[in-house]
Amino acid sequence: MTRVKATFSSADGASEGILPERALQMILGGESAAAANERLSRAALEAWICEPLPEGKAETYNEAARIVAQGMLLFTRKHPELDVRPLAIDPFMKRWEELEPEQYRQVMERSREPTAFQAGWAYNAVRSILGFMPSGNPALAEFGPEEDLDGGE
Repeated sequence: MTRVKATFSSADGASEGILPERALQMILGGESAAAANERLSRAALEAWICEPLPEGKAETYNEAARIVAQGMLLFTRKHPELDVRPLAIDPFMKRWEELEPEQYRQVMERSREPTAFQAGWAYNAVRSILGFMPSGNPALAEFGPEEDLDGGE
């Protein structure tokens, strides 16, 4: 008997400076690869994320992901004692909600409860800005055999 294991791909485009809506078009819609002018440097990605946003709730897919990334970046800078390098997104989100519940609630509300892809993209964008390797995006599951439980019979 073979069990199936799910792993999460980090290929959401955030570490390459590709904005979330464009990355999703490439992944799901079969769009062509992002051109050089569609890829932001780490500094430009940080500037885009940190741009002031209009008051109220997100109106676009990119705006929602940017709200989440802003919140995550503020949180990581406020809590430098939290080493995010080894954390996958779920433990990170739990720590954020525990340590800054009001900020977390506001971000979730303003972003209209982000999709798994938006949250994963935002986390990887922040990781990139901080100089860390990307983590698995929970919306990009890959399935494969975990182990052969019956000895290959």
